[in-house]
Amino acid sequence: MLIFFSMYYDEVKERNVVCETVKYQADKVFKFIESLPSQVNYASDNSKQYIADHDPSIVFTVNTFNYTKMGLQGEYKDFYELILEADGKNITISANEKKLRGFCGWINRLTT
Repeated sequence: MLIFFSMYYDEVKERNVVCETVKYQADKVFKFIESLPSQVNYASDNSKQYIADHDPSIVFTVNTFNYTKMGLQGEYKDFYELILEADGKNITISANEKKLRGFCGWINRLTT
């Protein structure tokens, strides 16, 4: 199984941070990746809703990362979006830690 990393906004630090993804989220992202067709349109809504196995009150959606909508140059096919239904928190997930950390730094420079 791949190890995934998450980028999210930390309210205390007032910036985006990267850490290892919690197991239940990583499991569902891996399941989501396996469900994708061989040709993916990253501008489309490919989202699927999941419920955490350990806690049925935790509901979240996983989707492909629409890097074209953001106008990003380069390819971000190894990034995914996870949105927590309870609070709408958006988490960017990737198995490519180095690329995600670089993206996080870029986002933090743009927003601070």
